Amino acid sequence: MLRWKDMLLLGQAMDLSIAGMMRMLALVVFVPAVCSEIVKKVSPRTAGRLVARQYALSLLLFAATNLGVFSQYSDFFFGNPVTLLLAAGAAFLLAGIYLVAGIAASWRWELPDQLAAVISIGTMNKILVIVFSAHFFTPLEPTTAAVYTVPFWLLVLPLRTWREWRLKKARDPGSPQAK
Repeated sequence: MLRWKDMLLLGQAMDLSIAGMMRMLALVVFVPAVCSEIVKKVSPRTAGRLVARQYALSLLLFAATNLGVFSQYSDFFFGNPVTLLLAAGAAFLLAGIYLVAGIAASWRWELPDQLAAVISIGTMNKILVIVFSAHFFTPLEPTTAAVYTVPFWLLVLPLRTWREWRLKKARDPGSPQAK
C-alpha cells in the first residue's frame, strides 16, 4: 500500500524525456487540432453535425480513453483499492476547494464571469493529463487525474444551484445585486 509520503512524491526523483514529452504533446494536442481544421475545410456540414453532438462525443471519447489507459492498470487497482479511494477523496477535496476559491475570488463579478471563473479554476485538460501521465508515470498519477473528472462533472450541480441563487437574488428588488 502507498503511503502519504509516496503520494505526495516527497523524496522521489523523476527522469523524463523532453523529446518524449514533446512528441506526446504534439500527438495529443496538434494532431486532433489539425484534423479538426481539415474537417471544417473539407466538410463544414460534417463539422456542424459534430459540434451539435460534441457533448455526447466528448463523453464517449473520455470513456474510451479511460478504458484504454486503465485496462493496463487492472492489477494495480485490484491490489491497491485504498489508493483508489484516497485518489477519489483527494479529487473531491480539490474540486470543492476549487469551487469555493472560484466563488470567493469572483464574489462581486457579474454572474456569467463568475461562473466562467469557477469553471476555469477547476478545469484542466484532463485527457491530456491522463494520457501524458499514463505514458510517463506510475499508475497513481493517471488514476488521480481520471478520478478527478468525476467530481469536476458533479460540480455542475452545486454550480447550477449557485447560479439559480444568484439569479433569484438579482431579481429581488431589495437585494444589493439588483441595484
